[in-house]
Amino acid sequence: MNLAQSCNLTCSYCYADEGRFGGRQRLMSVEVALTTIKRLIEQAQKRRVTIGFIGGEPFLNRATLYRSVEYANELAARRGISVGFSVTTNGTLLTESDIQLLRDNAFAVSVSIDGGANVHDLHRTDNRGQGSFATVVQDLSPLLADPGQARIAARCTVTRTDL
Repeated sequence: MNLAQSCNLTCSYCYADEGRFGGRQRLMSVEVALTTIKRLIEQAQKRRVTIGFIGGEPFLNRATLYRSVEYANELAARRGISVGFSVTTNGTLLTESDIQLLRDNAFAVSVSIDGGANVHDLHRTDNRGQGSFATVVQDLSPLLADPGQARIAARCTVTRTDL
């Protein structure tokens, strides 16, 4: 589910136009998210479904993300279906509550990080042109130290300047 057609970073190689995909910035409404989840779970032919959250940056739409997880867990439990979650994030907006949500709900977490600080900060900057590596490391450290049920992976974009 593309929760946020928006991003808080301005990565030099972003194919998604800072999450806008050529359109305007917008966030998925709670109503659209819950309708989508209901349809998925009610029509599931298997005993397990996985709901993936992407963006831009999905944590820009934190309220919809949290409500979606809560609703999916409730509905799946009533239907006897197991539900899993995944999220792809740049890791710069994670709060303590977010980390607990990821831990408690066994999220597969894919964090976009492009290597060490020099390489990462060359491409992954905020809207003031500042690198984001230190923020990612700071915000992600509690989850790495105690992942709970979460599974964490790094995803990196390699450009010809990084080879």
